[in-house]
Amino acid sequence: MASAKALKLLERLRRSTANAKPEDIKALYRAFGFIIEPRKRHDQAFHPDHLDDRNLFGTIPRHRDLAEYVAKQAVELVDKILALEKEKEERNGKQ
Repeated sequence: MASAKALKLLERLRRSTANAKPEDIKALYRAFGFIIEPRKRHDQAFHPDHLDDRNLFGTIPRHRDLAEYVAKQAVELVDKILALEKEKEERNGKQ
């Protein structure tokens, strides 16, 4: 489970993705278990438990002003991870 600080950041970005900084997005990804790898012009975030799912990675530009879609994508990916983890817990609880 993520820390209270991470959950607070997630809620803030759910309310508004305006003015999100690359540091905010990286902190969000890291707090929910993503690994961030530097690439040529952007950083890429992926979750090590879901490497087979090509839809579970995000791109983080390195420039200071981010387009809102970058933050929206990060929130969506974190929500997907949370849903997958909940589903996994429910399956394990039924066994």
